[in-house]
Amino acid sequence: LVQSKNKDVSFNIPLSGHGGLSQVSVLNAQQSSSRLWVDMGDITPNTRNTARITLHNTGTRAAFVSGVLEDEEGYPIPSNLAWIKPDHVLSSPTTPHVNCT
Repeated sequence: LVQSKNKDVSFNIPLSGHGGLSQVSVLNAQQSSSRLWVDMGDITPNTRNTARITLHNTGTRAAFVSGVLEDEEGYPIPSNLAWIKPDHVLSSPTTPHVNCT
């Protein structure tokens, strides 16, 4: 907020901005309603289950993408039991492919 004690004074403040949108598609994932998911099968202690997804940004702006682990009922899975690497990425339109495991 810019104010002047003199009511006769006005200010011109130039503004600039950027347009564009990100457009991300996720390969190797399944969709139900508005959610994307990957079936990891049965997860048991001391075993390793791996799934690979690919993020493809065909838009004109970068996209922030975050992964969340949930069980079949939508409850979060604690990070000491399972994790995603990386769990969040910034997908740039200039390098549109990002692989997550």
